Amino acid sequence: ETSIYAPNAVTPNGDGWNDTWQVIADSCWDMWEVRIYNRWGGVVWISTSSLDEWDADVATGVYVYTIKAIKYNPIEVYEMNGYISVFY
Repeated sequence: ETSIYAPNAVTPNGDGWNDTWQVIADSCWDMWEVRIYNRWGGVVWISTSSLDEWDADVATGVYVYTIKAIKYNPIEVYEMNGYISVFY
C-alpha cells in the first residue's frame, strides 16, 4: 500500500479553491516524476518533486497523468496513471 493520492479534477479559476493540482504524498520517495499529457499525447507539465503544484494553464478538458516514484530502503517502485479534468 502506498501513500500517494492524485486528485482527479482542478478548477484554476482564481477563486482560491482547487486552483492548482498537486499529488499528495509522503516525503519518503527518493525519485519522483509526474507527467501530464494532453489528448494528443503532448507533455504539458513535468514535475520531479512531490511538492510541485500544476497551475493548469491549459484549455478545459481531460488530461492524462503518469506518476513514477522509487524508494530505496526497502526498494519499492510505484507507478500510477489516471485522468485529471480541468474546469474553469
